[in-house]
Amino acid sequence: MRLQVQTKYRYLMSLKFENYILDNVNGFIGLTQIEQEIERLPVFQRLRHIKQLGLASWIFPGSEHTRYIHSLGVMHTADKMATKLQFKDHERQFIRLAALLHDIGHYPLSHIGEYAYRGSSAYADEEVECQFKNSVKTVKEKIDSLVEYRPLDDAGVKSTGGKFHHERIGEYLIRNHTPIRDLLERNSSVIINENQKGIDEYINDLCSVITGNLTDDNLHLAKFIQLLHSEMDADRIDYLLRDASFTGTSYGLFEVQSLVRNLELKKHPEYGVDIVGVNIKGVGAAEQFLISRYLAYSQVIFHKHVAALTCMAEILIRWMALDVDYFWKPQDLHRLIRDMNTAGEAFIDFNDQYFSEQVRHLCNDKRLPNLNDIKHLATALKNMNAFELASRSGLFLSGKRENLYEKIMNSNFWNDVSNPAYNHNSDRLLVFNEVNITKHVPIDEFEKAYNDMKVKTGEDDMPDYSEYKRDRLLDGIVIIESDENMYNLVDASHSLIKDLSRYTLVKIYEYSIPD
Repeated sequence: MRLQVQTKYRYLMSLKFENYILDNVNGFIGLTQIEQEIERLPVFQRLRHIKQLGLASWIFPGSEHTRYIHSLGVMHTADKMATKLQFKDHERQFIRLAALLHDIGHYPLSHIGEYAYRGSSAYADEEVECQFKNSVKTVKEKIDSLVEYRPLDDAGVKSTGGKFHHERIGEYLIRNHTPIRDLLERNSSVIINENQKGIDEYINDLCSVITGNLTDDNLHLAKFIQLLHSEMDADRIDYLLRDASFTGTSYGLFEVQSLVRNLELKKHPEYGVDIVGVNIKGVGAAEQFLISRYLAYSQVIFHKHVAALTCMAEILIRWMALDVDYFWKPQDLHRLIRDMNTAGEAFIDFNDQYFSEQVRHLCNDKRLPNLNDIKHLATALKNMNAFELASRSGLFLSGKRENLYEKIMNSNFWNDVSNPAYNHNSDRLLVFNEVNITKHVPIDEFEKAYNDMKVKTGEDDMPDYSEYKRDRLLDGIVIIESDENMYNLVDASHSLIKDLSRYTLVKIYEYSIPD
């Protein structure tokens, strides 16, 4: 029996690792030759200076982990998943490279910097300060969105949009940074399989997996994209376990070994596309994964002080990216990447330290005293202080998404802060956060949403229902009972996720702005 197992899976163990890195979450992480060469590039080493959780380490001092070790962890996790699913060697190397490079385009302070840059183009500098003063208006817009939930919009894997998304920046880097392309070309005889025409097609496929660009023309990439872009992918698995380990909390922990052990890969009999899911034995681990993710966001990512710091830094970066001549603008980023080919190092230095240096510089800017709100932000962040909660702690509500709007509107808290006579314009900052167990809804609600939309838009303008159901499987957590029987976890009568699928937690914090 032992020999049979070794014979059956012998091709899964033939990747040769040239070096190992010790990780406190995964143990030893192996690196193949091309991975080791990429890991040594300055553009990858840059990720050592970008913290995974942005400013959360100011509240959870142990959370000093970076995008560098996270990227290695995602590569390791994706490979464990691929190995269980019996990927061939070249497929394992392919998904390992995509996972290794998936965050290479990240911004200072991770998603804080990204959201600021992605949003800065929508504002003028005076509007950013207005957004700071009138945050109640911004929060009201998010509250209004609670009644506009559209299940069809969340049906499938979505390609990351906008050229300033960190994955789009990463794609641009992979395509234009000469050292990365040279490494891929030099190793082309090892990494390119018989179905790919050359290095250009390999890079196209690699970037499609990194950005989640799944189309009818590249459905052969479905199994790879699901490992990096789905409700239960290697990226989420690693950051949940890693964040729990470094913050010192138990939120985010789940039975990862059980989850991986019970993974399945089947070609759907109707849609003809590969579906990654779990068998019946893996349902408990999948449920635990979703609930742990919910708790990690509600208790750590949206912790009251972390939420304040996140909002403060995002508004400040957005303003600096518009109005400060010594702070890199969104339109500068692609040029900085191209300049790296001629020994330019500005993008390499575009990291957390860059943000800290610019904040200190801003605090010494002589024009700052004329911008009181920006001055408060910059000074507080320079001194590593979060704005304190106002006398009221905020508003916390949970339940079905469609019921929350009315609850918020009828609350004493909202009646106070939205009253024109209230002084929120001068010394208050409101922050809205929302977290869900899952973005998917049971199939009966999904079908109703499709039929309602069909009535509104007209039959000729709607894609076929089968396309939506296919995309829903590709994005969600799927239970695979057999070659013929596959369905979303949220549809399972024996799963508690079905009952929790519309459960939403809303946190609205109110902070005092110092005089």
